[in-house]
Amino acid sequence: MVDVTLLFCIENTDGDLNIDRLITAGLILVMYFLSKFQNAQLKSRFSAMRGSLLSQLPIQSNFNRKAEILVISIATLFFAFLVAFPRYANNPISEWLYETILGFEQAPLLGFIFKVVGFFFVISIFVKLSRGLTVLLTGGAINPEIPSDKSSSENEDDTHFDDYEEIN
Repeated sequence: MVDVTLLFCIENTDGDLNIDRLITAGLILVMYFLSKFQNAQLKSRFSAMRGSLLSQLPIQSNFNRKAEILVISIATLFFAFLVAFPRYANNPISEWLYETILGFEQAPLLGFIFKVVGFFFVISIFVKLSRGLTVLLTGGAINPEIPSDKSSSENEDDTHFDDYEEIN
């Protein structure tokens, strides 16, 4: 996927890279990998919680955080390597995928579907990016309905109880 992404950044047959496309493709690629990482992490947590609620046996998760980080790091380093040496991105498999994607894009119905899906993909990336920046700048949760740790510690007085407290 990384080498096909780089092929879309090549401007001409000499292998010159378009810097604007390269920066955009690199950012989208990294955000895509991070989004996949977050989704896998959330899915793992949800399945573990659901499994522990349904049975008393602990559920083994398929999510390996270190392996996921390693794969993302290797893909990012490979993209950086291909930026330095774009001739290695030209291999028969990646060129076939590149030509196939361009063929799908030029087809009337499939091209329209690809463009619509791509548009919503880019919009979702911008929404996730703005949410992330909002959390970083405000230092809090985006949804006010989700209580933070500060609000739960402030409500601890004699009248407050949680679901796990015994009442006599």
